Amino acid sequence: MNIENIQAYLKTFDFINFALLFGSSVNKQIHFFSDIDIAIHTKRELELLEIGELVINLEDILHKKVDLVILNGLYKKNSFLSYNITTNNEVIILNDENLYIDFKTNSFLWYFDFEPTLKMFNENFLKRVENGNFGKTKTA
Repeated sequence: MNIENIQAYLKTFDFINFALLFGSSVNKQIHFFSDIDIAIHTKRELELLEIGELVINLEDILHKKVDLVILNGLYKKNSFLSYNITTNNEVIILNDENLYIDFKTNSFLWYFDFEPTLKMFNENFLKRVENGNFGKTKTA
């Protein structure tokens, strides 16, 4: 995988505030079936067709499947994913450092605010699996 090719392509778009590589590509755990995980923060909301075009073109450039995540407001929608991207990434493009810092800060704040609830859900889930109650509902 050539990061310079990703950078060159994404730099042609003036609406990208910053772009991050994350996932197995950053962890150096790439195998034949790995996809490339890319996250972008944009100046405006992108239309579905624009996102699709970005993905198709990136896949053509990289000759791999690409998962593209839009970071705008992600910490509010999925603080766990936002936190994981924030803590394990490689910056591809950084056009607005202040927005990048704000995104990282909010990702941490929202994740650590939600972490106790997430931990409780996970513990209860594991208990249900251990007790053989996974998939069963409690009825009155």
